[in-house]
Amino acid sequence: MFPSAGDPVGNKLVTSLARPGGNVTGLSVQSSELAQKIVELLRDFLPKHGRLAMMHHIGNPVTALQTDAVKAAAGRFGLDVAIVEVRRAEDIAPAIEALKGRADALIVPSEPLYNTNRIQINSWALRAQLPTIYFDRVYVETGGLMSYGPNWPSLWHRRAACGRRCPAGRSTSSGTRTIVGDAQPAGASPSSRGLAVFSGT
Repeated sequence: MFPSAGDPVGNKLVTSLARPGGNVTGLSVQSSELAQKIVELLRDFLPKHGRLAMMHHIGNPVTALQTDAVKAAAGRFGLDVAIVEVRRAEDIAPAIEALKGRADALIVPSEPLYNTNRIQINSWALRAQLPTIYFDRVYVETGGLMSYGPNWPSLWHRRAACGRRCPAGRSTSSGTRTIVGDAQPAGASPSSRGLAVFSGT
């Protein structure tokens, strides 16, 4: 049992969401599946611009899946994506600075290194005149342009409900999957979208 996973199928934690196999239950934000909507939002927001950039934290398997998903989505829309690799916090500022004049917008995945440095990321992106979109609204709350992803408090409430049912021997949401999303521009109300529920025995 675990509270959340970025992509449990892509990370090989489970065989599939409908039939995960083993004794496992939890929630997935399916962040790689949100990539197409994020690219679509940027295309609509910047219709005359086709150069995107994405930060990729080397060593994080979830951001690797997100990066592949963004590249695939951008290809479907005929957009270019420049991938900037980051290994540690000190790499973030020069990576964003190097994008100035080379990209029209920046996609930033949700992951611990970026979450910790989100205020600085927003400041550096502003200096580089890069509109930003994120997988998590906490970046918008600290100055980012917009986000598309799950409402974490709602996800934790759902996780607690699963936790209450499992010890009692009751079924969770076996075979149930919900993938929906909601754009979160600055000042928007929280979204309760973008998650999947799965369980198996």
